[in-house]
Amino acid sequence: MSRIPLVLVVPLLSAVLSPDVSAKPPLGINSGKTTTTVVVRGHGKVPSGTGGFLPSQVSIHAWLDSEGAHGRVIWIGDFEFVPGDPQDEGGPADPWFIDVTSISFLPDNSAEVCGVVVHAPREEAIGKKGCQVFTDNRGTGKADTIDGEPILAGNIMVKKFGP
Repeated sequence: MSRIPLVLVVPLLSAVLSPDVSAKPPLGINSGKTTTTVVVRGHGKVPSGTGGFLPSQVSIHAWLDSEGAHGRVIWIGDFEFVPGDPQDEGGPADPWFIDVTSISFLPDNSAEVCGVVVHAPREEAIGKKGCQVFTDNRGTGKADTIDGEPILAGNIMVKKFGP
């Protein structure tokens, strides 16, 4: 299995998540329709659980419109730090790709985003389903959060368009 150095992953993620200027906007945004649309975008670095695990990097570009939920979450991290590792980062930087299957708009500028794993470092994880809650704390003076965990760096945008 090939490894991608972590210094290459962030530029790769930026390329994957860059807006496609030729793409039409989600239904309900600038389309003359009055449907409700929820958009969740951004990137956050969050601390991992206990032990010697490195922080997680989570990127999201997802939206909900009258045709359903669309988008992807890319998650990297939570692997164990290995002292003396030549890259001094420890473990693989293999990303998990999660295709979005549903989005629920929650109070307090939050959205629960659910999806299915379509790529993972461990094959047994492919096809598994899960959810994460993204909170946009813009204007509150607090850090944005992913699953209630304040992000160490980055920005999450949760925006609802329509009625």
